[in-house]
Amino acid sequence: MSTEKPPSVDIPDENDLRALREAAREQVETSASTPPERRRLSPYQRRRLFHALRLSGAAVGSVLVTVLLILGMVQSLESRPVGPPGTVTGRVTNFAGISIMNVVVRVEGLDGVQTFTGPSGEFTLPQVPAGTRRVVVELPGVSGVTVPVRVIPNQTVDVGVLQLYTP
Repeated sequence: MSTEKPPSVDIPDENDLRALREAAREQVETSASTPPERRRLSPYQRRRLFHALRLSGAAVGSVLVTVLLILGMVQSLESRPVGPPGTVTGRVTNFAGISIMNVVVRVEGLDGVQTFTGPSGEFTLPQVPAGTRRVVVELPGVSGVTVPVRVIPNQTVDVGVLQLYTP
């Protein structure tokens, strides 16, 4: 186990920042008349500028990480089960109103929560975790349908008739 101290970070004080601003101002003033190859900061100025930029980059990075964490928490709260599961029912037809059998009906993002439509196109998805979910209706070779549904604990939610385009 090492007992080395982490490297210390020099935080520029007001005098350092003032000197850096003055050096930058001088550089801008002389840059108009100076050829491009001579527009260089002194090693001290470069070190201070790099340090100031590194600190501002760290601040932006920490804000970005915080925002991403908050967004992740909000998303996980939205999809988190709220109480006991519920049931989702519905019926799948084509645009002519004819029932479609053996269509896959599943809940997006939840493995194992799926079923197939019966002879009359009806389906029942039991044990769907409560909360806002997306029910996906798929038939191979046909464009599917995705419907948002709010599953209520211990209740059955009917999504109605979902229509698929079948050639």
